[in-house]
Amino acid sequence: MEGVQLLLPVAQGANPCIALVTAGMAVLATACWLVIRLVFVKGNTDRRPCEADGMRMVPGSRGLPIIGETLEFLALSPSLQIPAFFQRRLDRFDSTIKTPMNLMIFKVTAKKLISYDSSTSDGKMWKQYDAFTQGLFAFPLCIPGTAFYKCMQMLKEILDERKNTEEHHESVDFFDVIEEVKAENPDQMTENAALDLLFLLLFASFETTSSGITAMLIFLTDNPEALQELIEEHNNIRKRKADKNSEITWEEYKSMKFTSHVIHEALRLASIAPVMFREAIEDVHIKGFAIPKGSKIMICPYTVHLNPVVYKDPNTFNPWRWKDFMAFGGGLRLCVGAHFAKLQMAVFLHCLVTSPVGKQSKEEEWPFLLDYDFLKVFISNFSQKPEVST
Repeated sequence: MEGVQLLLPVAQGANPCIALVTAGMAVLATACWLVIRLVFVKGNTDRRPCEADGMRMVPGSRGLPIIGETLEFLALSPSLQIPAFFQRRLDRFDSTIKTPMNLMIFKVTAKKLISYDSSTSDGKMWKQYDAFTQGLFAFPLCIPGTAFYKCMQMLKEILDERKNTEEHHESVDFFDVIEEVKAENPDQMTENAALDLLFLLLFASFETTSSGITAMLIFLTDNPEALQELIEEHNNIRKRKADKNSEITWEEYKSMKFTSHVIHEALRLASIAPVMFREAIEDVHIKGFAIPKGSKIMICPYTVHLNPVVYKDPNTFNPWRWKDFMAFGGGLRLCVGAHFAKLQMAVFLHCLVTSPVGKQSKEEEWPFLLDYDFLKVFISNFSQKPEVST
């Protein structure tokens, strides 16, 4: 206790509890001083390279150590809520449309990526994926009993089955690519890395695409002019077909100009990803300001998509704006599945608006639609000539 007595002398007979509390306060004050000192040193260190080049830091707070500006971010938006404008529309149909859209896109994606046939496994993988996505913001613990663990085990079983079978499947899929990469670079592409990649691709493919389709259906129901032009575009494509039952060709897909506008406008209003994160791999200089190497950047698409400076009447669903406007995007960081997702959306819309109403009597005749009763009614309202306001 001599050290404490030297720093905080206590009179004879004083209460030792008071002395202990006083000592604790001194330690706390010292710790606070050290933290402030570290922040000051770190701030100077961050600025020195920029100041040496005559550059200024980007204006604004860089936040506290470790936690940054997380507290301010959460205080402004406690639960990353969708703006009320969209939430009112999503609430009307989301549970009815979104779940069947998820399942449909998942089946198509799993079939194309890993030749997975859900009919032979009672939909087990979909059930595990659905359970996992319901708790998406929980930690993905690979512990027996968790949905994440069951998904990974099922993928591993499919991977092992494909490695051990001598039969040739109908086409090359992503499993074949994984096996080829593993054979060429066994140290880089381990089995666990392959499973993680497969899980990521399946999740990224079906969740985002189904959300985009759901948004399109909701916006189209409120916009008869857009719906009418969409129907006319696809009916014209169908009229040009020699065989009305033939599959959609690549040339037909590329001719769906207005469909592309509808997809872009729906994705603008209902951004699938609320935020995106990037890291500066080198010092970046922009108009006299500097972003130091290692800085973490958070991009919020809503701030651009709903900005009246960029888009006139940003809260209005207006596919025609894309006839004269092309958003900035591309390069190495463009989503690798962007074209695949747009293709799925376009094919879905084509099948939806050109389906003959009233002729289907069995669910089996609608292999691409899962909630048959709902979508049959939806199409009957949807494929008739809508009332266009004048």
